Amino acid sequence: MYGIPSEERDHFVLGCCISMATSFTGMPQDYEVTRKLWDGRIPVQFVLDNSEFLQRSAKPFCTMIPRMSYFPIALPRVLQYFNTIVEHIEPESVWLQYNGQPLKWHYPVGVLFDLLKSDDLLPWTVTLRTKNFPKEVMRCAGDALEISFIQSIKEADQLKHKANIINSMKSDEHKQLWNGLVQDRFDEFWSVNKKLMENSESEAILHIPIRIYEAGRPFRQVLISPLDESGRRRTLGDVLRIVHPEDEVIAISQGILVPLETPLLWMAENFCYLDNFIHVVLTAPT
Repeated sequence: MYGIPSEERDHFVLGCCISMATSFTGMPQDYEVTRKLWDGRIPVQFVLDNSEFLQRSAKPFCTMIPRMSYFPIALPRVLQYFNTIVEHIEPESVWLQYNGQPLKWHYPVGVLFDLLKSDDLLPWTVTLRTKNFPKEVMRCAGDALEISFIQSIKEADQLKHKANIINSMKSDEHKQLWNGLVQDRFDEFWSVNKKLMENSESEAILHIPIRIYEAGRPFRQVLISPLDESGRRRTLGDVLRIVHPEDEVIAISQGILVPLETPLLWMAENFCYLDNFIHVVLTAPT
């Protein structure tokens, strides 16, 4: 469970298990779970690419990045540090790499870590590059990340409420969601985001926003409702039986091995990332 302080891990796992068990009775959103997920951090060590920069002895820049955040939000601090060591680095030319693989800006940091990190060694060493910009990575100039983030929230609410809630919000509420993310302000973000979690008779959650990731392939989305035809709550296992009907896989979300019997509705309300999607990484059993 990377990115959660070690002294809190046992307590966090216990809280998750209790919440998952009691969620079958229809309990509301679990503050403790959402708060601890928000506080999850990953230690990252940024290094310059040796083939592009002559200052090979430049010390790495080390920082703790929220799992829920995105690399471009941390990048100004990274460049501020390296620009004191090397000739000025243009932000528009920067891309990041881990273990030979380009990192996609619009994926949450926690998703990239769960998807690509192949060992338990920390900090996570990420290489900063400026040449041969990869075609599969979108350039993150200006407000591109903010637009992408808000668009993901809109897509999630389209699935949940036919976009009724996000479209009824004012533009300053959209801005508050973004600012809450950038400035790492839990209360500011959730005072707006809680509206998107509504699940009442008048605004029931129709479908679960979920994205499934596997190494070496684009993510997949499954259109699935919270309940089946008999009224039974659908679970994470139901999704996996759709995407991998014959294979046994392990599901990781937020750095945690998630029980397959976990209800999707509970995950949508408590375990989603800030873009309101559940992001699940699948791996083969070892």
